[in-house]
Amino acid sequence: MRTGQRDHARALADAFAPGVMRREAEQLRQLIHHSPVMDVGFRPLTVEGRGVPDPETTPGAGITDFYRRTAHARLVIVGGGGTGKTVLLIRMTFGLLDLRRPGEAVPYRLSAADWDVGEGLDHWMTRGLARESGLSSGEAALLVSDGLILPVLDGLDEMDPPDAEHPCRATAALRALHERTREGRPAPFVAAYRDGTHQRASATDGQPATPTVVMAALDADRIRRCVSGLPGHGRWHEVLGELERHPCGRLARQLSVPWHLAVVTALYEERDDAGGHMRDPSDLIRTESALSDAGPLCLYAAALLRAGGADETEARRISGMLSELAAYLVDNQALQRRAGGEPLPHVDIVVHRLWPITGSRSARWLSAALSMVLWMPAAFVVWWVLGRMNWTVELDAGVAVAASLLPLRSLWFSLAWWPHPKRIALGRLRTRVGRARLAMTLPGALALGSVLAATGRPDYTVAFVVSFAVVFGAGIALAVRDTADSRLLVLTGTATGLLLGLLGRVLVGSLGTAGGLLFGTAGAGLALFAAVAVALRMPEATPGHVRNPVFGEFVRNDLHTGLVSGTSTAAVTAALLALLPGLVASPLQIAVAACGVGLSVGLGAVADTWRRHIAMLILARGRLPIRLGAALEHSYRSGLLRRAGIAYQFRHLELRDHFAHVALR
Repeated sequence: MRTGQRDHARALADAFAPGVMRREAEQLRQLIHHSPVMDVGFRPLTVEGRGVPDPETTPGAGITDFYRRTAHARLVIVGGGGTGKTVLLIRMTFGLLDLRRPGEAVPYRLSAADWDVGEGLDHWMTRGLARESGLSSGEAALLVSDGLILPVLDGLDEMDPPDAEHPCRATAALRALHERTREGRPAPFVAAYRDGTHQRASATDGQPATPTVVMAALDADRIRRCVSGLPGHGRWHEVLGELERHPCGRLARQLSVPWHLAVVTALYEERDDAGGHMRDPSDLIRTESALSDAGPLCLYAAALLRAGGADETEARRISGMLSELAAYLVDNQALQRRAGGEPLPHVDIVVHRLWPITGSRSARWLSAALSMVLWMPAAFVVWWVLGRMNWTVELDAGVAVAASLLPLRSLWFSLAWWPHPKRIALGRLRTRVGRARLAMTLPGALALGSVLAATGRPDYTVAFVVSFAVVFGAGIALAVRDTADSRLLVLTGTATGLLLGLLGRVLVGSLGTAGGLLFGTAGAGLALFAAVAVALRMPEATPGHVRNPVFGEFVRNDLHTGLVSGTSTAAVTAALLALLPGLVASPLQIAVAACGVGLSVGLGAVADTWRRHIAMLILARGRLPIRLGAALEHSYRSGLLRRAGIAYQFRHLELRDHFAHVALR
């Protein structure tokens, strides 16, 4: 059994590796957006009392060979902001993937900023893989537990506030990395963070020395090679001459940082509508401002937006959005904010988890209010039906109770901290799990039918069992992720369905087929919610989503699921009203009533994530654009943001801090 699992894990790793290569290629393309190709280099770090390695700068292409020669395949990369640590990590990932043999570990780059060290490295890696890569939680856990994921951790310096005297989280992360073992031996890892954090964390870490390299500054020769690749490199002769005369001067120190060189080349290569250059590089010799100051970064951001096709109005709107997001991230980092027990991000921008930007309570309560408003059409339909039927008081009360269960559930889940995005995947019916879940509902349906048949009213029993089995079976097969335990889903759903079926027999059994259809459909929905809530509490089932979409698709898929569910509910409601004995209504009235109920169920109950997103946009009106996803995508295409899994990130922390400063002015 273990051998078969190991073979399956290796095959999964082999299939996963090409996707990682494509992901890193896209990341590298975005990082060097509008920038010349730079030969970032590194030097082995000299550690007092532990020998002096080769002091010569090694080109970045040699990082893979250097890593493969390290003891226990462990490496730490340190350097200042903008020195090219992420680029070096990506190039190392390329090299390791090129040299990787079948069945070996796959290097995977993760941002350490959101790592709550208390949850454990393996659990956090599994969560990150499932969230970012498209793997299910079960597949991610299998790769991590079998040691087939080489953690490449970027941004340990972003785990603590920038001015923290003691980087507690980064130190704990280093300790966890050093203590992690695999089959009794030190487990491999690669980590990158800023040199200041490295010095403070290493001083308190107390772990054995790990091979460490430091990013090398760009010297005059490398800067010349970068500039020579520009289309109009002749314009830069005065700058190059200044570097020759003063290789350690102010300008040389500023341009020695790859990020600053990227900003400079983007600014001074920008052209106007007539095709002429907007700025003269020789101005760099005379200016005294640092390249990380607000002025150059403001010009740089505006230049990227113009290059991305934004007019003045759109550029102003996107800049305002980025300022709001940056201020939110910086405040989260400075104040160590949490919501629902989770630390709020200070690097990642995830669309469907961005709602705390409007406050930890406001969006939740507004989402609940929207849910209640959306349930008003269904409430009107119930009132309309009860007014037309000559039922007993007990039956009226039974229908009212049944009609109130889903709104109460919607109110409860609307106030939850982190609504779970939903997705209907029709292709799941072709998978083994999807077919198995459909088949597993049959024994439960037979058990329900057997118990209810003993109570009489075969018309109610048949309608209840059929509608319950169809709705519940389709729900767990199409909308519940693979990692949720199928047996637990079916057992919980069947038990809930039995209770609701008996309750419905007492309350609305006299309605026959119509009563069975009513309670069977509503009961299946409640049973589905209950079964998923129970299954997702199992450790192996959380967190993650079925074949993760990316970025705004979480919200879009949640809305799509709500619309599909609402349409199905409308069809069932129309059949129910047509079968209801004694209801005198025209086809138009039935159609309008069915659409109202479908709207309430689809958008008022199912689409929790979509409602939370709408609540955020309402509360943030004027601060965030209505088409938030499109604005973020434009910022990404322009080069201001980059992608990391399902998150957007500012291309550099200096950009984030610049936009945050703009928001405070």
